[in-house]
Amino acid sequence: MENGAPNYIAQGSWSASIAAFNNHSHAAQLDTTFGVDRSIGQLWSALPDNTVVLFMSDNGLAWGEHRWSGKMVPYNEAIRIPMAVAGKNLANPLPVNGTDPRIVSTSTCCRRSKGTQA
Repeated sequence: MENGAPNYIAQGSWSASIAAFNNHSHAAQLDTTFGVDRSIGQLWSALPDNTVVLFMSDNGLAWGEHRWSGKMVPYNEAIRIPMAVAGKNLANPLPVNGTDPRIVSTSTCCRRSKGTQA
């Protein structure tokens, strides 16, 4: 246990059976991700060139790091928001630092005006 862990983690129980259950659950969740990955691949194939895609999730999840599984802990594994940016055959590469106008200009495209339907 690292120094400075909150009491509810430092004093929490953790055993080989908890770790094994956690590992089994993690493997099962990764297996379900395969279907999502295939669906994203189909969408990616249908996209036109010069398209920027942002993949985002809710906050992360701890899989036994710090003797904790789940969310609700003040560690990076559970509080950071996973995000990836990908470009398909871009005419100009995405910048490593800074803001890309292709992303910022399209960020308002999904806002609905009053009275419109999704």
